[in-house]
Amino acid sequence: MREALIVGGTGAIGMAIATSLGSKKFKVNLVARNPQHLDDAVQKIGAHATPIVADVMDEKGFETISEICRERKPELLIHAFGSHMEFSKSAPSGGWRECMEMYFFRPVAIDQLLIPFLVEEKRGCILHLSSYATVDGTGFAPYATAKTALNQYIKTEGQTLKNEGVTLTAVMPRAVEGGRNRWALAKQQEPELYKRIQSEQPSSRFQSPQEVAAACLPVLESTGTSFGGQIVPLG
Repeated sequence: MREALIVGGTGAIGMAIATSLGSKKFKVNLVARNPQHLDDAVQKIGAHATPIVADVMDEKGFETISEICRERKPELLIHAFGSHMEFSKSAPSGGWRECMEMYFFRPVAIDQLLIPFLVEEKRGCILHLSSYATVDGTGFAPYATAKTALNQYIKTEGQTLKNEGVTLTAVMPRAVEGGRNRWALAKQQEPELYKRIQSEQPSSRFQSPQEVAAACLPVLESTGTSFGGQIVPLG
């Protein structure tokens, strides 16, 4: 049975991807901080899902991920955590240090835990979530900057790994509404902002987590490396 590790597996997009992979009989390891959210996710996905309580931003959680990579050697790694978490400008660095750590340095560090095992097997896929904020200059500047750095890492490191039979890639959705995410909450809490962002989207609508998952599935199921080093725009 093919095995996947989803970091941020209880978020809207992470859950949608996990559900899709579970329906394809993948063994899905879900990583998240909240035990109750993990239990709920496992009930929805079924027997193919395994909950892993860990905060990847602290060293204990990072070591948990390291252990999973060493012992289980999952063929697929999906980064779906921290979807547009806005840090306050009153933070010591104005959010710059926090965003770079969450959206660039930590995901890259997690990749490095698994890459040696994938290279050894000459197969596997690492999938990141990018953002259109890297293209249109909208959103929180530290967040967009971190995602831009991530894109460049994927383009360059992805070409190297492609030669080793490993796919490093990203999908780039537009604004997504679902679950407990930023725009689902904004619909209730910040209706004017919600309407403005909605009006700026293609066809004046948010993308759904299920649409993002459907676009990710061909990438994750591919046995070749044609997606390696690519940033795949959605919509």
